[in-house]
Amino acid sequence: MSRRKPPTVPAESAPVPVPKYRRHASGQARVELAGRTVYLGAYGSPESLQAYARAIAEWQAGGGHAPPVPAAPITVAQLVAGFVQAHAGRYRRNESRNYRTACRPLLRLYADTPAAEFGPRALKTVRQAYVAAGYVRKTVNGYVGRIRRMFKWAVSEELVPVGTFQALRTVEGLRRGKSAAPEGGRVRPVAAEAVEAVRPHVTPAVWAMVSLQRLTGMRPGEVVAMRTGDVDRSGDVWLYRPADHKTAHVGRDRFIDLGPKAQAVLTPFLKADPAAFCFSPAESMRGVRAAAIAERKARGGVGNHKRRRHGRRHVPGSRYSVASYRRAIARACERAFPPPAGLRRRPGETAAAHAARLGPEALAELCTWRRRHGWHPHQLRHSYATEIRRRYGVEAARIGLGHASLDVTELYAERDRALARRIALEVG
Repeated sequence: MSRRKPPTVPAESAPVPVPKYRRHASGQARVELAGRTVYLGAYGSPESLQAYARAIAEWQAGGGHAPPVPAAPITVAQLVAGFVQAHAGRYRRNESRNYRTACRPLLRLYADTPAAEFGPRALKTVRQAYVAAGYVRKTVNGYVGRIRRMFKWAVSEELVPVGTFQALRTVEGLRRGKSAAPEGGRVRPVAAEAVEAVRPHVTPAVWAMVSLQRLTGMRPGEVVAMRTGDVDRSGDVWLYRPADHKTAHVGRDRFIDLGPKAQAVLTPFLKADPAAFCFSPAESMRGVRAAAIAERKARGGVGNHKRRRHGRRHVPGSRYSVASYRRAIARACERAFPPPAGLRRRPGETAAAHAARLGPEALAELCTWRRRHGWHPHQLRHSYATEIRRRYGVEAARIGLGHASLDVTELYAERDRALARRIALEVG
C-alpha cells in the first residue's frame, strides 16, 4: 500500500514590497502596479502624492491587482520635456536645433494645454506661426512633421491616447502655390570668380576650408570638424574619416579622399595633438592680431597697443561651427561686394539700429542684394558636384558626395546646359 503524503500547510507568504513613487522622463510621477504604469500628475506635487497613496491603498485592498486609477493628464510642455530627455544624444546638433526651433511656437501657445487635447486645429495654428515667422514652405512642413513625431513617441509611451496622434496625421502638408509660405530657392553652384573675390577678406583658416570644400565636395560640418587624428596619411591619397557626419545615425561610413592639392592646403594646419581641430578661430585671431601689431610697428606705432573694449569680450573657441564659418563668408561677401551707399551699415552701428534706420522696404532691398551677390559654404558642395558630373559622370558625383542614391545627387549636380544646347542645335 502506498502511503498518502500529508497535506502541505502553505507557508506564510513574505510581504510584497510596496511599489515606489517614481519620476517619468516627462516630469510626471508614476508607479508600477501589477505590470501597469499609473501616472499620478506632476512629480512632487501634493496632488500626485495623494494619488499615489490612493493607488497603493486600492492596490493592497485588491490583492495586488492594478486599481482603475485614471492617469493624470500630461501637458504639452511635459510631453516636449520627456521627448527631449528620452532622445538626448540621439540626434546630431543640427537636428536637435531643428526640434528646438519647432517647439518654440508650440510651447508659447500651448505649453499648459493637456497633450491629449492638442488636435488638428491647434497644429494648424502652430503651423501658421511658422508661416508668419517667414519660414519657407518645406521648412514649415518639416517642423510640423517633427511635432507629429513627438506625439507619436508619446503614444508609444502611453502618455496620450493613440487617437491624438491619428488626428494630427490628418493635417496635410502645405502645397506649392497654395499657401502663404514662400518657396525656398534652389541651392545653386557658386561661380569661381565670386569665390576668389572673398579671398582677401577671410583668414587663412577660412580660406583653407573653402579650398578643401572646392577640392573634395565635403559638407561644411565635415570641414569645420577636421582633426589631425581623423586623417590617414599613410598612402598617396589621404583618407579623411569624419568622427561625426550626417548619415552616421543610420550606420553608414563616410570617407573623403584628399588628393595632392587638398593635402597641400591641409598640411599647414595639421597639429601635433591628434585630437586638436585643424581650423581654430582662436589661432586665426592670434594671427590677425600679430599681423596688426607688425603693421603698427612698421608705421612707427606702439606694437603692444591694446584697444579699450566696452562690455564683455568675445573669446574665440577652439573650432569653427557651421554657423561661424558661414558668418565669416557672409562678412567677406559684404566687403567684396559692398551694397549701395544708402544700404550699407555705418561704422559703429549695431545690426538692430541698422535695420531700424533702413525700414522694411530698404531692408528687403538689402536682403535681395545680398542674395544676388553673396554665397554660402553649402554652394561649394554643389559646385563640386556639377564639375565632377561634367567630367566623370553622375555616378562619380554620387561617390564623391557620399550619397547612397543618385536621386539625391541630382539635387546637387546641375545638368550640363552647354551639351543640351548643342544637341538642340544639331538635332532639334
